Amino acid sequence: MLDRITSADFANLAPQSLLLAIQGHECYPEISDIREFSPHSARVTTPFTLTLIAPHDWRFPQGLYDLIHPTLGKLSLFMVPTGPCEQGMRYEIIFN
Repeated sequence: MLDRITSADFANLAPQSLLLAIQGHECYPEISDIREFSPHSARVTTPFTLTLIAPHDWRFPQGLYDLIHPTLGKLSLFMVPTGPCEQGMRYEIIFN
């Protein structure tokens, strides 16, 4: 299923529509950026990077986390913190 997810699945989501569940806590991260890049694998759809911003007090190491999408449901995704910004902490997920 993950190989069929596209950047369009995230592009028009309303604020507060994604739920991030980490260690028994929940937050609604903001999508700050979606970038497609050149296909270079057997992936069915175009690879892309999804950048999320979570509140400042959400600082977790890279790892697998559950992201609940309003139509795709629960996705266990590898998420990497990329650093703080004015709005919170940035995390990146690559669909490759």
